Amino acid sequence: MGLSIQVNAHLNEIDPERWEAVWLTGLQLLEQFPGSLAARRVVDLKAGRRTLYSTDYIFDVGKPEEHWEVVGDLASRRTAESYQLHRHLTFYGRSSPRKKSRGRDLLWLSSPESDSHMAGTSLFGNKSQGYPYHYCMLAIGMLLECSFPKQAVVHGDINRAQAEKTLAWAEAVLQRPLALPIVTDAPRLWPRLLSAYAGDHKSAGLRFLELFSDVEDSRWQALLRLESGPDAAVLREIFRDELGHFQQLNQRGALEMIKALYQATEDLELVIDWICGDGNTGRAFAPTELLKELCDCLLTIPCEKRASLGEFLQSASNPMRNIEGVFGQVFGILAGLPIVIDAYCDRESLLAPFASHWAVRTEEFRALIHERTEHREAWLDKFNAQLDELKTRVTDLPAAASAWDPTEATALLSIPEAEFILEQIAEQRFEAGQREQVARGWGANIREVLQAPASEWIEKMSADELSSLMTKVANRTGLTLTEAAWQAIDQASRAELKSLCVLATIDDREIKFWNWRIHLLESPDLWHFLIE
Repeated sequence: MGLSIQVNAHLNEIDPERWEAVWLTGLQLLEQFPGSLAARRVVDLKAGRRTLYSTDYIFDVGKPEEHWEVVGDLASRRTAESYQLHRHLTFYGRSSPRKKSRGRDLLWLSSPESDSHMAGTSLFGNKSQGYPYHYCMLAIGMLLECSFPKQAVVHGDINRAQAEKTLAWAEAVLQRPLALPIVTDAPRLWPRLLSAYAGDHKSAGLRFLELFSDVEDSRWQALLRLESGPDAAVLREIFRDELGHFQQLNQRGALEMIKALYQATEDLELVIDWICGDGNTGRAFAPTELLKELCDCLLTIPCEKRASLGEFLQSASNPMRNIEGVFGQVFGILAGLPIVIDAYCDRESLLAPFASHWAVRTEEFRALIHERTEHREAWLDKFNAQLDELKTRVTDLPAAASAWDPTEATALLSIPEAEFILEQIAEQRFEAGQREQVARGWGANIREVLQAPASEWIEKMSADELSSLMTKVANRTGLTLTEAAWQAIDQASRAELKSLCVLATIDDREIKFWNWRIHLLESPDLWHFLIE
């Protein structure tokens, strides 16, 4: 599981010289990213290999294999999988597209190829996990797509909100206009797909649902709201076919579709027809099942009464979220957070269209609406009480002191559009509150270890031997430190090195401890607390 930025391209249709020029332009985005992008490099020493994070992210300079490669940024200290792009198109070879794809739009796929999701060659597609460098990789993808509009496309775990912010930053850096990724821009995506599929509304509609990317499951809302969108009968057929894959309407995917249909149309007659009516595809769900789920989506509770829940859900579905935020959403779903329709319909207005179709069941429907609404109101009261208690606890917590000064990001201080990146760095960076106090505590524990008889061997080691030991221990435990940290370690005193070696050898991968250990090892200003 993870979040990624992906770029696919028909490389055989791209001019190599034009490719190289765009690659060089993209370096401006890498150089002006405010968090100091980092590559993972391996240095061979007598003591063994030392893996480190370096700001030197261009490899094989002057060679046919020249490329850049980044794994994260040093300001947030968030790293994930590597992204790389080669300067020379020849590196990727000249793979021919499948016979059926030749001369076609990159977004087009025939049915036998649909399992690959996207045509062309995959240039990158690893997991950024939504960490700050995710936005730089998105900007690179947007540059490629705009430079080669029919030959390249950026897609993956992106949405309109983050694309708009990234677009503004990239345009400010490059001083040239770009465009939103087409997979986030429904009014551009639909006509292009309709053209690619020669006017076939069903094929174009199905492909739209596969490609469109935004927060949560808004692809149906986007398709339903399109002006000059798919033919209504075709759209109903596609909707019913997809909904028919669910056994019950209370499954999350089905609820997302109900929400999208209602919010896009606010037409209860249409909702009833598409979900409970007869058709050639899908199946007709029972009206009581639909009515229950509409009530459970809080449709019959006024918006002002569920404002706190709306704010909570909006925060949980933050479009700038990283992988931790995704897990938070998952836990929220498992905890029973409902899907909420962002609209209000009073009980009698909800009852009316159902009663008009099934008049003899009017009282049954009325009782169901009353029972489900009362149930949701009770749940909402309990939720609000728990939320108020949680807010009180959070307010009482001491604020953590930040160890990062945003003015360190000097490259982009003159570009206001970079503010959102700086905010992401600040939010995602490990906050080392009470640094000196924590360092003193660790220092006391480390000195106790060094005074034990079992540690006599370390007292006999020279500074050079201790430095070599640090390299070996880091390899064994998987510690990857910054290049600056290793330079400081090589200059450290023998007393400091003894403490650092003990700290590095502790076999504990609990995330909080791991982050603190990395922070201490990379903070020479705290090392004296380890030995005092």
